[in-house]
Amino acid sequence: MPNPQEDLAPPNIEGTLTVIVNGQRIDNLTEAGIRDMPFFEGQDRDALIAGALTRRAKQADVDVVRPKIRDRVGDTASLLGTSADAAQLAVVFMLVDIVTLENTTTYANYKAMKLQMLGTLAGVDHITGDPVDVPALAQHLITKLQSGEIQLTASIKGLANTLDEIMGRATGVAIILQEVLAT
Repeated sequence: MPNPQEDLAPPNIEGTLTVIVNGQRIDNLTEAGIRDMPFFEGQDRDALIAGALTRRAKQADVDVVRPKIRDRVGDTASLLGTSADAAQLAVVFMLVDIVTLENTTTYANYKAMKLQMLGTLAGVDHITGDPVDVPALAQHLITKLQSGEIQLTASIKGLANTLDEIMGRATGVAIILQEVLAT
């Protein structure tokens, strides 16, 4: 005769799990270890296991996507280089804004000075030798974004999700830096 208690027991989970307790990551745990270790006393062990399984599933998705990105788009170093380029351009645009805001009093002057500075920083087109027409380049890229020819990962992930990811990673690194600097 079947035992009703055994029928309600969760299935055994294969492999190792990673749990997060009080911000501390603990790797290579088994389900039995999570359920039996005194270290986890007072913790909701089922919630720890559920969180670990969620992280494992997300990691499995990442493990499928990352090789495709590497093979089709670029390796980690190439992607990091492109990200560095984007970050540098964002900083330059912010610096241009600060300088033009400080040195102009009208919108017309602001616009003229900003476009002049951006044009100077953009330099010349390496093919034609002509100065880069920054507004025309911007409009060209916006047109490609609108048509879908260029797509942004932030658009796929969703702006709110992307900002949450950026802020979450920034906060995580900031906490680690605070911990290190406090010692």
